Amino acid sequence: MSKQDFKNIFFQNESKELLGERNSGIIILSVILFLTFIAIGHSVGGLEDLRKSMDNPFTNWVNLPLTGADSKEAINVFNKFQNSEVLEEYDLDTVSGYFRRWEKVRHFENKTLNEITSRCINPGERLLDQVLVGSNIIHKNEGFEITGKSKDCWIVIRESVLIALGYNDISKVNNLPISITWDSEEDTYVDVFIPVAYVVEELPDRVDLIIPFHLQQLMRENFQDTKAVDITSSNNFNLLVNKKNPDLLKAIPKKIKEAGIRVVAEDTVSFSHYTEEFLDLTVYMDTTINFKEKNELIAGAISIDENNIRRNDNYVCNVNNDFIISRPHYITFNFNRLDKVGALKEMVLDTFKLEISMNQVKDKKNFSKVSNLTFLISVMLFIFSILSIIVFIYNMLTSHLNKIRMNLGTLKAFGLENGVVNKIYRGIINSFFLKASLYAFAAAFIYWLFQMFILKSTGFSLFNIYILLCWVVLYFMISGMSNKLLDSTLNQTPGNLIYNRKTPKIEKP
Repeated sequence: MSKQDFKNIFFQNESKELLGERNSGIIILSVILFLTFIAIGHSVGGLEDLRKSMDNPFTNWVNLPLTGADSKEAINVFNKFQNSEVLEEYDLDTVSGYFRRWEKVRHFENKTLNEITSRCINPGERLLDQVLVGSNIIHKNEGFEITGKSKDCWIVIRESVLIALGYNDISKVNNLPISITWDSEEDTYVDVFIPVAYVVEELPDRVDLIIPFHLQQLMRENFQDTKAVDITSSNNFNLLVNKKNPDLLKAIPKKIKEAGIRVVAEDTVSFSHYTEEFLDLTVYMDTTINFKEKNELIAGAISIDENNIRRNDNYVCNVNNDFIISRPHYITFNFNRLDKVGALKEMVLDTFKLEISMNQVKDKKNFSKVSNLTFLISVMLFIFSILSIIVFIYNMLTSHLNKIRMNLGTLKAFGLENGVVNKIYRGIINSFFLKASLYAFAAAFIYWLFQMFILKSTGFSLFNIYILLCWVVLYFMISGMSNKLLDSTLNQTPGNLIYNRKTPKIEKP
């Protein structure tokens, strides 16, 4: 028998003996490694979810209402937090002001006016990026893009609000008719169709929709000042006529003629709203009329068929008005970390006699504590997993070496070198650990697929640096431990191994 044949036979026999009957050893180690990967994966995945929530302005913000403060005090509060040193002191990312208001929106089916809450936002705000994260988006209007320009007009609205307004097929929502009061005494409105950029699941501050600050101010201010809607005297107006009823195009001029005004020209362009296709009809008259008279003509034309004729006032977003937030109704504090929420609360109370809700503060503090606790548990799981596997390998190898001490002593007595035995056992241990790792990772991968595609959960992270780090640490620790155990056994004399004697310690003089 050649030396290589002996090594191969020794390797195979010792591998079978070390792995146990029916590979029980490798099965046990695979299960332990699998549970280790699962524990670390859930711990890291949970921590990542918490960190995402911590970075999420929906969680990392605190609102301060200024509606109860006088104008001067509100301005002072807002101005204080425009200072970069104050932001740094309280670990704040950004501080922004905003307004809330009620918007009037017509129900799609019955055309009644419904009031929904809106808040403004600047297109460059970090909060908007978080609102538009993939997991929150229900529908994106592919025909419209938010460019980031301050004078764009668009809406981001919650799905549940649209359904309540009669828009059940969310995928077809492209714009929304908002009614803006023109004459409150006569209850007169203009109807403008604003593009719906996104439909989302949730919006901050429990509002129904968010709109750009510029658009909100245009809707608040007088049209004579903003020129967003032309309310000067003119000889034309617009109506939406359903394409399914083209005969209405003939009925409208007849209705206008009843008021003693003749239609001299008409222009039409296609216009779509949700599931309906319209002709945007521009009516040109033989006389100039003021805006109040125009409203009366429009109301008369709509009365022909209220279900198929709709008002459509041309709305100009990109007007030259530059609005500035100076006295907001609310201030939003976006924190980098939540550790200084309490300090901010005390400062605002002492300085401005305004109070941030304690419930809000407690929620932020508790969230921070949970995040720190989760990190601590993750570290403990990491250490415990490594120690448990090391102990298993150590006990298994120690038990096996004690069982074959006589055989090793005999082989050494016949001239078998320590280096050969050491190399063979190291190969067995490495093979044993690598096979168990492969089986464990395969099982963990199946578990990951189940979590991702069946449960739709993001709380388990398989492909992360911590699992790789755990495996590398285990590999080197097992290698070092194995070498130490083998050396302590093989460095003994053949007689000590055969007769199970311990090597006496020689005291140095």
